[in-house]
Order: sequence, then C-alpha cells, then structure tokens
Amino acid sequence: MLKPACIRALTRIFALCDKDKDGYLNDVEINDLQAKCFDTPLQHQELNVVKEVVKRNSPTGFSDLGLTETGFLYLHTLFIQRGRLETTWIVLRKFGYDDDLSLRSDFLNPKLDVLPGSVVELSSEGIHFFTDLFLKFDKDQDGTLNEWEIEELFKTAPGHPWLATPFPETTVTDENGSVTLNGFLAQWR
Repeated sequence: MLKPACIRALTRIFALCDKDKDGYLNDVEINDLQAKCFDTPLQHQELNVVKEVVKRNSPTGFSDLGLTETGFLYLHTLFIQRGRLETTWIVLRKFGYDDDLSLRSDFLNPKLDVLPGSVVELSSEGIHFFTDLFLKFDKDQDGTLNEWEIEELFKTAPGHPWLATPFPETTVTDENGSVTLNGFLAQWR
C-alpha cells in the first residue's frame, strides 16, 4: 500500500503528465512520461500489456480515454509489490522529489545567474508558454480565469505564488473579478 506522501506525489505527477487536463493519460501522455523518466517510449505491444494489466486488476484504472489516476497509482503499487521500487523512485526523482518525498529546493528554486545591471524578462517562448497555460485552464472558455480555474492551475504547485498579495485586485480582471489573459501575463512579467 502506498503511503499518503507517495500518493500525493504521484497524484501531482499524474496531473502534470495529463497535458490536455481531461483526467486521463492517453497513449501519447503515457509515452511522454516514459520517455522523460526512462529516455525511451514504450513499444506499442508493451503499452498494450500495461493497459491490459490495469484493465484486468483495477476496474476504474483504465477507460477508453486512457489511464486514470487510480490506474496510475495501481501501477506504482504493483511495481513496489513486485520489488521494482526503483521504477517508482526514478519517476519521483525526475519530477523533483527527494528521499522524504518533498520537492527538492534546487528544483523549486533553480539557480539563475543574472549579471549586475542586467534585466530579466520573458522571452517570446515564455509568453507563449504562459498563454498556452492560461488557455488550457480556461475551462469555460470565457477568456478569463475564475477563482476555481486558478486553483486548478496551481494545484500541482507547492503553493499559490500570489497568495500573499492582494491578487487578483492587483491585475487586470473582468467585471466579475476573473483574471484576463493580459492580467495573467502581467503577473509573470
């Protein structure tokens, strides 16, 4: 049985790997995870074996849409039961976890060398990244992020970065107090 800290860590990893945020890991997302952690995707037959094992042993672990969070946790339980703890630890470490299942400080605060007198700003790739992130979490597609959507966005983060500020009053919002794309981008600039 997985301990609560391990479940929290693996649940976060599942959410990060669920790139389309539909609650399932499809074949592409599973292979992206596999490639990130083990430097090689699963072969088609290997992927089908994994799916069959989950379908057979965890009724809610797999659907037509893909591997569920329950199935993902089941797989890691199975790895541990079969003495393949290193598989789960490799995944945990690739996503920044240390021996006590906390996110490493070098992962949370990577070193950024900035020369004196220099200015740091978002590149066009950074702006594109944050725009895509905004659009992905704008579930109701109204062009803003409401309180729930912002909570979902930061669900995998160790904390809400603007919680100690008067956010969202300090940025551009609509008449309902939902953050616009310009307001969201302003928070990162």
